[in-house]
Amino acid sequence: MVARVVVGDLRVQRIGRKDGRRSWTIVWPEGTVHAEADRFLRLHEGSGTQKTNAYYLVDHLRWLERESLTFEQVGLRDLERYMGIVGAA
Repeated sequence: MVARVVVGDLRVQRIGRKDGRRSWTIVWPEGTVHAEADRFLRLHEGSGTQKTNAYYLVDHLRWLERESLTFEQVGLRDLERYMGIVGAA
């Protein structure tokens, strides 16, 4: 896998911790932490799924932004459409 820096878009950011372990969060294009996403990802701190969840979540957040939807506006039909786009049956 080739590492690349995402500029001008939401991105997953690795956080090196003092104990040598890594955590993951999502940051806005200007580098500030996406607060809602970070709260969710902290629930999975230290788990093997935190990084995977971060990448799925950033994809979903990018979709919300493209669709001009907020968390409060998203309905079941929107989520069904999103799941169809990503290939869910």
